[in-house]
Amino acid sequence: AAVNCMTVGEWALVSSANRTPPRQGEPIAPNSKRGFLHALRRFFIDFELWGWGKLRFSPRHHLTTPRSISFNAGVNPRVIDDAVWLKLIWSSLNFKKEDLLSTIHYPLEMLKAIAVIWTHTGLRQNEILRLSLGCIHSQEHDIVQDDGSIIKAGTLCYLDVPPSKTFKAFVKPVSAIVKEYIDKWLLIRPENQAALLDGRTGNKVQYLFQFRGKKVGMTVINNTIIPILCAKAGVPRYDSKGPITSHRGRASVVTALASVPNGMSLIELMQWSGHSSPSSTMHYIRIRPTKLAASFVKADQMSHVISVII
Repeated sequence: AAVNCMTVGEWALVSSANRTPPRQGEPIAPNSKRGFLHALRRFFIDFELWGWGKLRFSPRHHLTTPRSISFNAGVNPRVIDDAVWLKLIWSSLNFKKEDLLSTIHYPLEMLKAIAVIWTHTGLRQNEILRLSLGCIHSQEHDIVQDDGSIIKAGTLCYLDVPPSKTFKAFVKPVSAIVKEYIDKWLLIRPENQAALLDGRTGNKVQYLFQFRGKKVGMTVINNTIIPILCAKAGVPRYDSKGPITSHRGRASVVTALASVPNGMSLIELMQWSGHSSPSSTMHYIRIRPTKLAASFVKADQMSHVISVII
């Protein structure tokens, strides 16, 4: 009952008053309520497992999430609005030196490479900034598909993705334009930079986006790349679902691959996105109404044909 009545910012410290959330005082979201109850159940389950004491109730039964909350909670991909996302893709391929918003910045070619990787590969921010030197490879041979069609060499390229929080290192196919912009950055990338320690793997790595002996800052996409792209495209940094962030761009890339005609299947998207289960991929996919309508028309026509035959 207490969780169900919680509001946004209810337990915020007085010292954080200058960072008031936009939904201050409103009820917390159903997904947040479900998360609080899950954490509470997990605590009491571990309480018994670790031998701290004996409970006289069942956490799984007595602290289960109410149906009213479960019904309203669920997958809600925060995909960037289509019109805005298409303009951001165009901006990533076309912004120039005069579009930079500051005189103190990283090299233009490096910012362009990061921007194109963000709009074309569906990687997490952490994965983009942890790409290693030599992570991109050309498609050197033709690919013959099951239907006999051929994907010509050079149509795409392969990107080595570093280990993430849910997946081991793997290779994913991406657009050939990604290699083109990475190669432009490599032409001017300073040489003889020492390898740096990767905090996730514990190995020494020559990072792709390493400048003056240091890896680029973790906020470069949200605080530098996205503002530049929004200004170039003439769109605000907010859309119908809130601020545009690096992770929302990842959701937009995955949704686009699922929504086009003959798009990738859920299992294919799971592998391409680096998820350990299809349920994780579902949090990134929003079926566009136009695709849903087209699919309904095809199915509806087929159902009428079957009815007539019967």
